[in-house]
Amino acid sequence: MGINWEDLVARFKKLNPALLADYDLAQEQAKIVNRANVKRWAQNNPEKNYLKGMRYEMSKLNASISDFTLADWELIKIAFNHKCAYCGCEGELERDHIVPLSRNGTHTISNIFPACKSCNTKKHTRTPSEWGIMPTRLPLAKLQR
Repeated sequence: MGINWEDLVARFKKLNPALLADYDLAQEQAKIVNRANVKRWAQNNPEKNYLKGMRYEMSKLNASISDFTLADWELIKIAFNHKCAYCGCEGELERDHIVPLSRNGTHTISNIFPACKSCNTKKHTRTPSEWGIMPTRLPLAKLQR
């Protein structure tokens, strides 16, 4: 007759409750430390964290592979004079996908404009023409890598 694994584990747990409690505590502490490290990295690397999140979202949506880089984002912001492509306001800019990822848009330099949070939120999952507000200009000449 073979060893019944479930009975063996149950017997071990019954005979060693303190050992299991220590193990469970160590596991929980390791999770807490890992979460803190991930959070610290995200705060120290906001651009990389954003790109990591976008790659994750694209993988969920089966979007084409991203070739968009941090250098591309800087280039786009310079091309638009650090202003929103839609309303022209200055301030913190977000990456707006002209054709949204949810509608099979790509995460490439040719599909991203700088947008203020207000415009990006209002545009939501529409294209600029559906939203009714076209970008102020398309500085394609400045967007050469």
